[in-house]
Amino acid sequence: MAEETESDKTTPSIEPIDTAFAISSVRRSAAISMALRIALLAGVSVGFVMVGRGMGMVGGSLMAAAIAVLLLLSGRSVRTQQSVARASNLIGAGQFDEAEKTLAEGLRSLLLYRAPRLGMLQNLAALRHAQRRFGDAAMIAAELLRQGRNSSDRPLKLMLAECALELNDLQTAHSALSQIPPVLPVREMLKLMELQVEYCVRIGAWPAALDQLPMKVELAELLPAEPAARVQGLLALAAHREGRADWSSWLKRRAELLTDIPRLVQARPMLRELWS
Repeated sequence: MAEETESDKTTPSIEPIDTAFAISSVRRSAAISMALRIALLAGVSVGFVMVGRGMGMVGGSLMAAAIAVLLLLSGRSVRTQQSVARASNLIGAGQFDEAEKTLAEGLRSLLLYRAPRLGMLQNLAALRHAQRRFGDAAMIAAELLRQGRNSSDRPLKLMLAECALELNDLQTAHSALSQIPPVLPVREMLKLMELQVEYCVRIGAWPAALDQLPMKVELAELLPAEPAARVQGLLALAAHREGRADWSSWLKRRAELLTDIPRLVQARPMLRELWS
């Protein structure tokens, strides 16, 4: 018998969750859970009335059954909330297949409450963003914003704006960026600055890109190496277009210290003008 090859031993990758299916399943689950909550509360109320009218056995049984189902589904929602946290940790650790599997299981569950469903969908958006599947991530972020995920709408708008820029959808990027307040936590403020600089350069708004230039340079220094080099390269291009050769040369040198320039130019072809 032939020996099993190394490729035969390899575990197949998890089948990706279809984005449209995930969104539709969350919508469907929301409608079903709403109807179910109404039915269970009605069952408890009817049972209480029946007990009051002397039909204690039937009414008590109805109330017990409704409460049992309510507790069962509540427990499932708690377990799913734990899966949301686990999926987030897996995404952060780069274990995308395990995160996909966890999210697939959660999205198949009938959940009584809204938060675990939207948490699963938000983690799926984060997973697609990490996989650089920007079209899927943008679709999910837009759906979450439509459903009013208020506790995290700023990160979702930042994600939507970033995905839109990657897809060269400047109208969506502008709409998302314009809805983000200027006062933000530091991490979100850095991302907003990064996206605003890129948007201004994409549309040729050179003076706007260079507005408060020293502050933007200082903020760029707080970013990881690749985003910092990208921001400084884009600012160098804006300075070059505005005839500010001193700033352009200095920013180019800063970008060259932080990253491999051919890779940067491949990611942002507009910068080829600086390193032609």
